[in-house]
Amino acid sequence: MLIVFTCNHCPYAEAKLTALNTLATEVEDLAVVGINPNDATAYPEDSFERMRERVETGEVRFNAYLRDATQEVARAYDAVCTPDPFLFRVTDNGLVLALHSRIDDAMGPDATPKRFEMREAAEAVIAGDPIPVEATPSRGCSIKWTA
Repeated sequence: MLIVFTCNHCPYAEAKLTALNTLATEVEDLAVVGINPNDATAYPEDSFERMRERVETGEVRFNAYLRDATQEVARAYDAVCTPDPFLFRVTDNGLVLALHSRIDDAMGPDATPKRFEMREAAEAVIAGDPIPVEATPSRGCSIKWTA
């Protein structure tokens, strides 16, 4: 399972949308869950209504796109930016964090990725293999906290 804190307005998050949609639709046995924790009052583009529109039009093709209106989930994960991905192994005892890292090696919204690191990691986790990439912090817009 890939849980990614993301949003609708950040250019960094938008630049990773295609890669996340690809992970959600092409990597068998991987669930991609987007969580939008941003302050929707200050950033109306991040409202639940706008999230629903994007899912309904097919812009967002995650297995689930959830709203963290209280921001408690983002705080529990210590998420700091959008996008901020967390890859988990599914075990008999529940989810175990396998990798907290960036989606690919393109560090700016206009950069072209050369390596799709999260896909490599997800495929390795699914296969039961060692993860072939080092954890590298994600880069993006800061989460827009309400307080």
